Amino acid sequence: MKSKLLYIFAAGSLVLSVLIGGCIATSADNSKDTSIVMTIDSPVMYINGDDVNIDENGTSPIIVGGRTLVPIRAVAEALGGSVEWNNEEKTITIIKEDKTIQLVIDEINANVNGSDVVLDTAPVIMNGRTMLPLRFVAENMGADVYWDSETREITISSKADNSVTEPATELISTGELTETVESKADSKNLIV
Repeated sequence: MKSKLLYIFAAGSLVLSVLIGGCIATSADNSKDTSIVMTIDSPVMYINGDDVNIDENGTSPIIVGGRTLVPIRAVAEALGGSVEWNNEEKTITIIKEDKTIQLVIDEINANVNGSDVVLDTAPVIMNGRTMLPLRFVAENMGADVYWDSETREITISSKADNSVTEPATELISTGELTETVESKADSKNLIV
């Protein structure tokens, strides 16, 4: 009888440790790498393989003047940031850990952690949605952005421990080819 109780206690302890370990692993998932895939003119994006509507209005990424604009809230939140909107001043503030990005509707001047940056495309409001330049915001949140011109697909990749030390400062566009001249202090130039 005593050995039977010992066996039940050991089995119960094993089950409990597996459950607790699973809970700890689940909470650690918040720090894992993030992959976001979006397609021009599609209202669905894929976050780590799971399909999610970009927003409740069916808004999709668009290209304006050779730049991809998106309703940024879904992307910023998927990358671990938050978005604040000031309707009176028409400003968007994106915060991720120690990084603060501030943009103003219809203005090419932005601010990243107190440093002024000139954008090549201003944020706009289209069909009631605030659309921001995806590459600028994503790279300043510590993510890499890749473009596939054949599929018109954007892939945003962020490592859990990725951090940016300097804002993206200049973009050069030559037709369909866009090159990031200086995007992050700790990475190589990206060609999209």
